[in-house]
Amino acid sequence: MKKQFPILKRGESALVTKRKHIPTWLFKQSVNLIRQKQAIEAAISSITPLNAGKKREEAAAMLDKFFPRLEAHLGQVKKYQATIDYLTQENEGLKERVKDEGSIKRQLEAAKLKQENEQLRQFINKIPPEVRREIQQRHTPQQVKSHGL
Repeated sequence: MKKQFPILKRGESALVTKRKHIPTWLFKQSVNLIRQKQAIEAAISSITPLNAGKKREEAAAMLDKFFPRLEAHLGQVKKYQATIDYLTQENEGLKERVKDEGSIKRQLEAAKLKQENEQLRQFINKIPPEVRREIQQRHTPQQVKSHGL
């Protein structure tokens, strides 16, 4: 990857930034548990009076494997809950900042338009009044003809 993208650099380590990171294995474990939960739900919903005994045993076996892994996962998530809460709060703050930057951008665009408008007014004011009247008189009849009035 370094050969393909020599510009890219790794981020600073958590030791340097003092920031806590949520390990990727925790996310992968969550996805795996969600898939298991969906499989268990499918097994439970497929139980009918004709296959109740076999499907019930199958679902119970899946639940026996699922619950210990779920409890271990929830214990791991508790360890990282403070970090998760902090990162969630930080993301909300960043979203607010982006909104503020958007409004600042709109204000800058409006100020730029006002400045350009003022420059055009100053340019028009530099034109001698006689020349302006003459141009306006030439332009006014053309407008009436073009609009069909």
